[in-house]
Amino acid sequence: MNKVLQQIQQEFRAGKDMYNDYGGFKYRNVESMLTDLKPILKAHDSYITFCDDVVQCGDRFYIEATAILYTPEGEAYAKALAREQETKKGMDAAQITGACSTYARKYALCGLLAVDDNRNDPDSQEHVEMITKSQVKSIVALAETKGSDLSDICAYFGVGKLEEMTAEEYGKCLNMLNKKEDANA
Repeated sequence: MNKVLQQIQQEFRAGKDMYNDYGGFKYRNVESMLTDLKPILKAHDSYITFCDDVVQCGDRFYIEATAILYTPEGEAYAKALAREQETKKGMDAAQITGACSTYARKYALCGLLAVDDNRNDPDSQEHVEMITKSQVKSIVALAETKGSDLSDICAYFGVGKLEEMTAEEYGKCLNMLNKKEDANA
């Protein structure tokens, strides 16, 4: 079981393809994670299921989600808890429970697949230095000189726009562009 789980963990890349305009951060949801994961699971003759339980701690109710991975060698699982809010504007009780379930499932899946959630994650305590406006301008200028498409650069680094790159990615981007032949040469 450990070998298949390790292979799936190595192959799975959970990109943050969603953007929260209000909070200004990228995030992933369980639906997009599963879309990316299903071909990997199929290649390993494996599948995942979820089950939810309602648990009470004191006077609060939590959704406990369990993500279970089934492989030809056995099964592995991880659990995560999410607490329901008393109320949420524009949502009825069933929608609140559904959102809570989805959130708990996402973190159970992240735990099972060893997904690193530090980059641009509002739940993380890690600080990541982001690219500056002058660094964005330097990438734009260098990309133009080298004949590189900015949308290709963004796609390569998994960002929607250059401003979402980390300082570390900026350095890698500059190295890549500097190694490329000039478009005018």
